[in-house]
Amino acid sequence: FLVRKNSDGGDVFIVDTTNSRVGISATPSKELHLKGSEPTFRIEQTADSGKYFDAQVGTGGGVSKLKISSETASNTLVIGNNARVGINSGTPDGTLHVHTATSGTFAPASYADDLTIENNADGGITIAVPDANSGYIAFSSPSNNGAYGALIHSSYNSNSEYLSFNTQGGGEVMRLDHNGNVTIPDNLGVGLAAGSTPDAQLNIAKAGSSDNATFNIDTYSSGDSSQSVIGLRKASSNSVSTKTLVVDNEKLGKIAWYGADGDDFDEAASIHAEIDGTPFSSSDDTDMPGALVFGTTADGTGSSTERMRIDSSGTVTIDQDSNAIALNIDHEG
Repeated sequence: FLVRKNSDGGDVFIVDTTNSRVGISATPSKELHLKGSEPTFRIEQTADSGKYFDAQVGTGGGVSKLKISSETASNTLVIGNNARVGINSGTPDGTLHVHTATSGTFAPASYADDLTIENNADGGITIAVPDANSGYIAFSSPSNNGAYGALIHSSYNSNSEYLSFNTQGGGEVMRLDHNGNVTIPDNLGVGLAAGSTPDAQLNIAKAGSSDNATFNIDTYSSGDSSQSVIGLRKASSNSVSTKTLVVDNEKLGKIAWYGADGDDFDEAASIHAEIDGTPFSSSDDTDMPGALVFGTTADGTGSSTERMRIDSSGTVTIDQDSNAIALNIDHEG
């Protein structure tokens, strides 16, 4: 069955009953075959007048496109034969381009165009899960064999939300909690070259003929007792947060100065604090007798030796060539 134009005899509507196919301006090769200049078919409902979707094959920029439009949006969904999909975008700028409104003239970088989110105001992506579950953004490769190489993880955590950063080899490497606290379980390097391994839990570096490696602790307060504080704290425990009582002569903290020897860093001088007596010896749980010990490194050695001590009673002892000199200064008045 076919219907032809009167003017040129071309077939307008063909029903292929043998193969159960219908063609409009085409000999049908599929169940429904439309042919023409940007052919379109419309699906419209009668329950709500004027509500419809159009499906159209179009072209532009050398790309064939399937465009699905509605009565309110001309490019609700666009699928190009260049393997790009646009939502509200007739010319997708990437594999998937979600376009709310035009942000301006731009093109995403080729290494980051698999998903493009565009708006003329604030834009964003939301991952919503139940309270008992977590949201993830994972980075992987074939060598990871189905696992992640790196992971960003968010959890509700009983109204104590947090955002964590993980690597396959190191597990959780950083966490930001709902109070704004940041925890890093391993070493942190500041000023180091990318990919370098910090020598300590905090490694601050600066390079240059007139540059200094510095850190500042600033306090802004009108209170007379307010001040900037550096606290070096010690507990006789191998477990974080377990505050086991320290004992006499136990070292609490150290400040050391090192110089490069051409291959490594060696200690030149130091100040350390240690327990000088019996802590918590009475009902006073703040009882913590201490001493300060000052050391320097002698010529020909690589570590410091005690040179001066201030003990828990305030007595100053100066040691020079193993001849101890007790220096007692007592002022009353």
